[in-house]
Amino acid sequence: MQITDGKIGAREILSMIVMVVGIKATDTTPNMMIYHAQNAAWLFSLMIGVVMLIPFLVLLRLMGRYRMGLYDLLVHLTGRWVATLIVAWMFVWLFISAALNTRSYIDIVNTLFFPQTSLYFMCLFFLLFSWLVAKRGFETIGRTSWLLLSLVVFISLVLSVSIWQDMNLSHLYPLLGPGLGDLLKETPRHASLYAELVLMCFMLPYATTYRSFRQGTLLGYGLSIFVIVLLNAYYVMVFDYPAVEHISFPYQQLTRAASFGRQVAHIEAIFLGLWIITAVMHFAIYLYLTAYLFARTFRIHEFEPLILPLTGLCLLLSGFPKNVVQINEIRDMVISSASIVYLALPFVLWGLKLWRDRSS
Repeated sequence: MQITDGKIGAREILSMIVMVVGIKATDTTPNMMIYHAQNAAWLFSLMIGVVMLIPFLVLLRLMGRYRMGLYDLLVHLTGRWVATLIVAWMFVWLFISAALNTRSYIDIVNTLFFPQTSLYFMCLFFLLFSWLVAKRGFETIGRTSWLLLSLVVFISLVLSVSIWQDMNLSHLYPLLGPGLGDLLKETPRHASLYAELVLMCFMLPYATTYRSFRQGTLLGYGLSIFVIVLLNAYYVMVFDYPAVEHISFPYQQLTRAASFGRQVAHIEAIFLGLWIITAVMHFAIYLYLTAYLFARTFRIHEFEPLILPLTGLCLLLSGFPKNVVQINEIRDMVISSASIVYLALPFVLWGLKLWRDRSS
């Protein structure tokens, strides 16, 4: 039997990036993009992806230069106390995001599929399954994500074919939606929609090599952005604007429209099952990262036992928002307030690196 060292390669990292970023095309994130960019939501998601890619490339270059994960890099360039403050802020941001997103996902299932089921018990079981995956460790999460990825790609192709007859390319016009000025203004404000890409840099020590981490993150991010852009375009082409703005859960409504003629209709249950499994993986990664950041903040060596209590706190916090409208408002505020930090941090670290090089 082959004994592993607990580290993962490029394909597992690629899969995890898709699970943690690409799945955003199927939750309430498209609602936010459609609200700000109208029928140019597909272009808006692409612009955010490009803007977030630039600081991430800077961060990759720094990690490659020092061969360190993001936490060690922060300690090396800013000092332990400043690094601890930055990591503590990231922990709070990620934990709030995890709670809001948990409630958002459960609201989708509760509203459309199981309206008679208690919202609290659905959150409980959903987070319980996520914890069961997260507690198995980073290697298990990565390998399970890789096993799921091929099925996700296949189902996405099936969805594309099944709704092809309902698409209308003219619904994408005007291509710039509210105008180029509005898109350029809103793009940096919503860059933290893909902030998980930066947070995954804490996991560099769990990759087999720096090269595999770089390849996995870049390919996974590219695939995730492609999926998000494509699905946002589908929503507009199928439902049209402004009708799509009033649809609370575009992906789920899109799967209800999927069919292969009269003989093969109402196949949304297939998409629902895979979506829930993928969502469990998404939140397993969230819980693992949250526990890691909490442990680094308080300098705790063994952080995996922290996943369970943090899951319980996430369950409690997810019950505070009253409805999906309030969730979206809070989430938009959280994303807007954090974007400048995730965009600026790599450049600040690069500046500190240049300053240290000159000083030495």
